[in-house]
Amino acid sequence: MKAKKISAWTSSLLLGLTLFGSTMAGASERVADQSKDPWFAPLPKVMPAPRYADHGADNFYKSSKVTRKPVTFKNQFNMKVAGNLYIPKTYQKGQKLPAVIVGHPMGAVKEQSGTLYAQKITDQGFVTLAVDTPYWGSSEGAPRKLLGGTTHTLNEQTNPIQQEFYDFYRTTRGAAAGKGQDMNTTTHPTYTSNVKFMNFYPFQDIETISPRPMLFITGDQAHSREFSEDAYRRAKGPKELYYVKGAGHVDLYDKTELIPFDKITSFFSQYLHLKK
Repeated sequence: MKAKKISAWTSSLLLGLTLFGSTMAGASERVADQSKDPWFAPLPKVMPAPRYADHGADNFYKSSKVTRKPVTFKNQFNMKVAGNLYIPKTYQKGQKLPAVIVGHPMGAVKEQSGTLYAQKITDQGFVTLAVDTPYWGSSEGAPRKLLGGTTHTLNEQTNPIQQEFYDFYRTTRGAAAGKGQDMNTTTHPTYTSNVKFMNFYPFQDIETISPRPMLFITGDQAHSREFSEDAYRRAKGPKELYYVKGAGHVDLYDKTELIPFDKITSFFSQYLHLKK
């Protein structure tokens, strides 16, 4: 039995290496003539309009209730991390307010979904910090060579999930880049980060987050729904899994009529003790 397990594990490892090698080879071929590759063809100078800007899509929301302050700080590797700090305009000097750190979708920048969520949460009385993770957006980190990401053009072979991402990242609905960043590089991870990602298991030890509360939110039509459900099953309490009816994965990036901000506010208010 032990020998069979080792053999199966070795086969899986070899298969993974083979697939990764094929991916790298495909990427090299793409680099040879990117102008003909839908994944890397130069983007137009003027981004097209989206097809699905419904349900209050408002990625570039600007709140009149908050004060924004660009900030930078060093992480444990002495790399500069960039972010936007949002503070309620009702804040009074010396007042203590609960704070929330807001990330961004994988491969995105803080100006894509992150700052929308941050401002909406600050509208409710919290202090928020929307950050660019290292190697992305306006934060430091190298290398930034390209591999995969969101396609730059659509054709008859583009799968529905990639079409969903394209409608946000490659249109006026959500296209954005960090300081000094070329729009053509947005959403594309690096060669080295993909190697690390293949060896990253985000749900490993998820149970150790307890007793800190966890809220999982997913669209009931999202292709990624299974990951939220898996994470919820593995986590210990207190925990909650919340479904947004009729929402897909990318819908929850910016569609303000679908994003359950009331639910998010009540969750943070309960556990961070926001005083109204």
